[in-house]
Amino acid sequence: MAALLEERGAVVTSADEVARDVVSPGSDGLAAVVAEFGDGILAPDGSLDRSALGRLVFPTTCAARALRRSSCPSSQPRRGLGWTRFQPGR
Repeated sequence: MAALLEERGAVVTSADEVARDVVSPGSDGLAAVVAEFGDGILAPDGSLDRSALGRLVFPTTCAARALRRSSCPSSQPRRGLGWTRFQPGR
């Protein structure tokens, strides 16, 4: 379906790409997640160690909510990017 939309001029945005982008090294999203969960979730190169974060977050609902509070504000402006650039009829 995404390929068909792209063929018709739509800009397809991957939710996974957005989620990774908002916690990229140096981003406000990553800083917020580190502030919530600590430096132990960082890989040696400063990127997010998703496995370490997962071990903290997924065992409890409260931690998962804390992650959403930390990362969702950074992803909100990006979610609509594909839709705002799409112009029907092109």
